[in-house]
Amino acid sequence: MAAAAATADATAAPAPEDSAPGSASSAEPLASVPTADAELMDESDEDSDDDHKQFKVILLGNGAVGKTSLARRFAQDEFGPEYKQTIGLDFLLKRLELPGKVSVTLQLWDIGGQSLTSKMISAYVAGAQAVVLCYDITSMESFEDLMRWYEVVEKAAAARAAKSGAAVPTLPKVFVLGNKTDISHMRCVKMARHQDLVGKVGGSGFLCSAKTGDQVNQAFFRIAAELAGVKLSRPDIQVQGKTITAHVINHKGDADEEPGEAEAPAKRKACAVM
Repeated sequence: MAAAAATADATAAPAPEDSAPGSASSAEPLASVPTADAELMDESDEDSDDDHKQFKVILLGNGAVGKTSLARRFAQDEFGPEYKQTIGLDFLLKRLELPGKVSVTLQLWDIGGQSLTSKMISAYVAGAQAVVLCYDITSMESFEDLMRWYEVVEKAAAARAAKSGAAVPTLPKVFVLGNKTDISHMRCVKMARHQDLVGKVGGSGFLCSAKTGDQVNQAFFRIAAELAGVKLSRPDIQVQGKTITAHVINHKGDADEEPGEAEAPAKRKACAVM
């Protein structure tokens, strides 16, 4: 089966991030960001091609887990080591070509980590087709807080259902994404816990590195395909991969880690693996 080609048509809103962004511009005040109380962006913004599909994808998670870095790596293939907190939200677009000549644009809404208790969060989530719960694999706190973010999504869906008179809330598709696999020797979150959370939210899970780009394209490509109802073959997914230069570390491996990952000496660990 011919592998699908992904093409970038990326644009960014002028707001920095809450993880390590690429070339982020100065923060815009919250009042200036686009409102999210719509099922999608104005349909007039979509391509005239009837086969083109556009999906709103929300990135949620604590500050500094790398949401902006993930979005920028995927949409623009950029990464910057500097940490700049996202104020309100950042907005990116990327167009993809899926198998079967299905054209898709993902609207990536990068929500600031401080928005967990914000009154605006429900407006941001409104109309989203997908939510990506992002965490840092070296931070147990960022992982455990994902259920709080998921509850925000549930409450927003319930409020919207009550407002429209719907009997049952409609939840967006939910995905779990663990970032920073480039420092997997400092991992705090076991794969078993990652997979358990994926099962609880009823979605799919991914592990990747915004810094190296490893598995980032594959993750968002699979998200786009699931939203569009397109089945992917293994070659379709593999062609999205980046060639990553590995630095071999001669440490004793950990049976719980994926193949190729190495465990650092105890003095370098940031926390105990739970």
